[in-house]
Amino acid sequence: MKGTLGSLLICMSVLILALCLGTLAGEEASFRSNELGMPLEPLQKDQETPEYRLVVRRSTNGEIRILLNREGVELKRWETRMGAGGIPLEEKEWKEGALLKRFLYDSRGRIIQEVEFEGDKERGSFEYLYAGSTYRGVVFKPFNSDSGSQDFGYREEVLYSPTGSYRGLYRQYDSGVTRIARASQSRGGLQREVFQGAGISFLARYNSKGDASYQEVRKEGVPIEQSRFWYTDQPAYHLERIESENFATGTRMVRWYSVNGLLEKETEMIKDVFLQETRYIYQEKQLIQKDIRTRRSRYRWEYRYNGDGKKVEEKQYENESLVLHVEYSPPEPFSRIESRYKGGSLVMRTYFKEDSEALVEYYRDGVLLRSVKKGSIP
Repeated sequence: MKGTLGSLLICMSVLILALCLGTLAGEEASFRSNELGMPLEPLQKDQETPEYRLVVRRSTNGEIRILLNREGVELKRWETRMGAGGIPLEEKEWKEGALLKRFLYDSRGRIIQEVEFEGDKERGSFEYLYAGSTYRGVVFKPFNSDSGSQDFGYREEVLYSPTGSYRGLYRQYDSGVTRIARASQSRGGLQREVFQGAGISFLARYNSKGDASYQEVRKEGVPIEQSRFWYTDQPAYHLERIESENFATGTRMVRWYSVNGLLEKETEMIKDVFLQETRYIYQEKQLIQKDIRTRRSRYRWEYRYNGDGKKVEEKQYENESLVLHVEYSPPEPFSRIESRYKGGSLVMRTYFKEDSEALVEYYRDGVLLRSVKKGSIP
């Protein structure tokens, strides 16, 4: 459950979407989309059906958005009821036919209530609080909780300075347990942030650009983990590396990043003894190879994608010997095929339908020995 400031942006996203789509009342439009249901670009009539398609239907008092996969199966649906000027009044979200969330808005288009559902039952609700135009916090109330936890519900208050700048969050659970996060700013930029609760405290410091420069986790006042961040201006300002140390285990991890923010290399040591090094290779921001070197072995993963950016193949090697080959887009009716090798020879091939094994084949020296069906295969 969230109950954070991010939830308040939902109403804004609804308005932006309506403006971007530009469909008139009574019209229907289709867009190439992603798994989140974002309208990436309009679809033409003769265009090939993409992996994800968003259909938008607008009426004089609302809007319906439907996310479909390539086969036309509905994945998600959003139904929005709007008032005068296109201000949202209510929105419902479904996933695979089941009601997931319901949002209510005030006359300004601000979210005032969010209800989450699970199995057609209300799981909990968030009541968002305002003072004038200022967001003040949220109250979370659970429904039919089976967790047995006395501090499941809570009230969270946003803390402001006398000048109106953000100072942190204060949360109190129904049991009386409290959590507090405090922040300090300078010239509008975040400088320091502290979280305290349940014997755990977290400290973060930020540089002049607002990026984290130091983080520390303490348990009962004793440091257990520490991280430092380095940035560079060459060839452009970006995160260069992160050094983290876990005092409880004695492990130290260093990560290096590219100018595009992609993780390129990470090394791990324990008490100054080398454990392993991992390198990542990308092609147009897609990971195509991962190499791990330990003190005794080397491992390599290779990935291949289709034109839509979906992973279609994966190969795993151990000391340059193929051990696993995974096909993610096999012929129907299978959803995945895993082939396992030993000493360079195929020993087992498993066919999956969704996430369940449907057929397993056993090999010796590349020759099929026997097959075991575990499901109905046409």
